[in-house]
Amino acid sequence: GIFTALIAGFYQFHGSIMGDVSDARMMLRIRVNGSDKAQGSSSSNSNQYQDSKVSVLLQLSANDEINLHNAGNKTTYTLAPMESYFWGMLVG
Repeated sequence: GIFTALIAGFYQFHGSIMGDVSDARMMLRIRVNGSDKAQGSSSSNSNQYQDSKVSVLLQLSANDEINLHNAGNKTTYTLAPMESYFWGMLVG
């Protein structure tokens, strides 16, 4: 999904995904209006469930759009929906 800033200010964002990566490394990026602003990655390339987390504090303008982006070496992963999330909030 896409988070749209309703007003200008500082926003905190966090994203986390858990999934079966089948011999690949997960890389998760937070983007603002299509530009990468922060990245997190899994710790290894292995045939098991891994997680990737990313957090960032951003100064945004009204109507900026923020989303998570898969930057790993696979285009699809088998995700664990109950252990994958994305949130953002205005902090000042």
